Amino acid sequence: MKEPNQDFIESDNEYFKLILKYHKIILLVILMVILFIPLISSQFTIQGAESYYHLSESTTLKDFFNNPLPLLTSFIPVKFIFLIPISLAFLSLLLLFSITKTIKISERIAFFFLLFLILSPAFIFVYTTISAYSLFIFLTLLGMFLLTKNQLKYLSIIPITLALCFDLISSFLLFVALVIIHVKQKKKFPLIPALIAPIILITKKIILNTPYIYGPFHTQQFLPDLISDLGGLSGISFFIIILAFIGLAITWKRKNFSNTYIFFPITIIAFFLNTQAIFFLTLSVVFFATIGLVQLFDKKWTLISLKQFTLLLLILGILFSTLTYTDRIINYEPSEQAQQTLTWIKDNTETDTIVFSLPEESYYVNYFAQRESFSLLHSKNKLKVNLTTTILTSTYINQLFPILEENNIDIIYITPKMRGQFPNLIF
Repeated sequence: MKEPNQDFIESDNEYFKLILKYHKIILLVILMVILFIPLISSQFTIQGAESYYHLSESTTLKDFFNNPLPLLTSFIPVKFIFLIPISLAFLSLLLLFSITKTIKISERIAFFFLLFLILSPAFIFVYTTISAYSLFIFLTLLGMFLLTKNQLKYLSIIPITLALCFDLISSFLLFVALVIIHVKQKKKFPLIPALIAPIILITKKIILNTPYIYGPFHTQQFLPDLISDLGGLSGISFFIIILAFIGLAITWKRKNFSNTYIFFPITIIAFFLNTQAIFFLTLSVVFFATIGLVQLFDKKWTLISLKQFTLLLLILGILFSTLTYTDRIINYEPSEQAQQTLTWIKDNTETDTIVFSLPEESYYVNYFAQRESFSLLHSKNKLKVNLTTTILTSTYINQLFPILEENNIDIIYITPKMRGQFPNLIF
């Protein structure tokens, strides 16, 4: 017999049963709303430095095995570029629906995991920009989907091999996943993808010099990049992190969760090395947050009203984090004025012109102005990094101009962000 004050999240609640029945439609609608708000606000202009890093990269065969994304974008007209992340998001979600049903994951777990993931700032940022990780996730899920189909499982080699053509952290995580799947399901899982992965990884590192992690594409700040509520460019909601700690505490000694602990430390280390890896850390954190929420409310509470209030507080907190982040990302670069200025540089300067700008805005210069930027944010040229700092902090014209002349810098691209970060600029 059902208790009169039973909590909403419990599976025998009539309202929750209705949500689970239509959870696919609900998640697709939420995904559409979340992704279209930033795009409509930016008039369907792709934003983000990483987007223009990929769009301005070359498409040679060597570069393809380091990053196949530029080749994909080269076949799509500029005005339809915004369809890439949206299409990948919807296709990936549909693949996840099929995979979770095939491997019989609890509907509650699947629903809350996908809901928390879609509402996470890291997810929103990746799927409203041209991000390598969105294509990586799609190819990985496509490979896993084919693996669940006996007649098509050997076709999985194609998308899985393509998914290994990104940075080393994504390739390594995929390799670990392939090994775990093979160990757990030897008879159903072909060995070939698991054998291909280490060969590609070694080749990419030794011969192609593939980066461990793409980027960074913005000035890194550890805490804001981790917790989105602190104003970072991406990150995870504070309330999701709280739930993740609960999930970790609950699953710590359970053997059936042991495989998930393999990924968690890897993603934490990757984030410490480069906060660009926040997307992979988000996947781990959201998983534990989902377990934390479900297990927390499966326990019997003495005060039902306190249980309901806690659930409401958590859900509203997550929604608030998402809404404030969406409002913040709407004003992200490049602005229409920035595009016009950079296009003017392209139309009115020589092709060998060198443009000085903030390193994180150099990707916009490369794409819109089609001119060489003096310094890139992920550049390992220490001399240029030091010179950039000197130029931005210089207080004497007789010190600044010789540096500009010696390095053949013809144009200084000054933006409001540059003025805000360096109010004492002398140019």
